[in-house]
Amino acid sequence: MDIASTGDSDFLDLTIVINDVPLALDGLIDGGNAAPNTGVASGIDGLTITLNEQIDIGDNVTTFGIQVSAIHLAFDGVDVELAGIVDGDVYISQTYALMTIPEPSSLLLLGLPVLIAVFRRRRCASGPSH
Repeated sequence: MDIASTGDSDFLDLTIVINDVPLALDGLIDGGNAAPNTGVASGIDGLTITLNEQIDIGDNVTTFGIQVSAIHLAFDGVDVELAGIVDGDVYISQTYALMTIPEPSSLLLLGLPVLIAVFRRRRCASGPSH
């Protein structure tokens, strides 16, 4: 069984400015929506900007889900004036959903009373056996 997860981030009048220079977002946002995992050129070595970041989470065996971040700033050795070298992540408007997938044995235990009821109903409907 294939299970897919999707998320959505809406942007209204988004402008990202770095060092007093607005980044080019033309063509990246259509009707307020950015495609999943849209990369934005930051012009700074080590800085990755992702719009509408979507990451599958869970092990896809017992858990399944998605993490969605409207904006993800990833710093990897970025030299920031007055702060020095910066490493880390900033998530803006992040949410996630995680679902537990029942084990087959749990499904059997949950379904067993239904099977018993169906069997009893059929047996009663056919009358007593001799």
